[in-house]
Amino acid sequence: MAKWKEIPLGKVKDYFVTDEPKLGDCPECHGEGKLEVTVEVDSFRDEDCDMCNGSGKIEVDEDE
Repeated sequence: MAKWKEIPLGKVKDYFVTDEPKLGDCPECHGEGKLEVTVEVDSFRDEDCDMCNGSGKIEVDEDE
């Protein structure tokens, strides 16, 4: 039985083969990573989004 040789693909392989998950915009903060929250009457401040931990991105399924 013959063994397959790995064909060097260089940058093309790096572009298509990755261990990193596919990311999409967070639906909670719309990719901003921050949410505007009311702290006191007529006072606002930004806080990190709980859904994406402030990154603005979440892991998405390849099927979607």
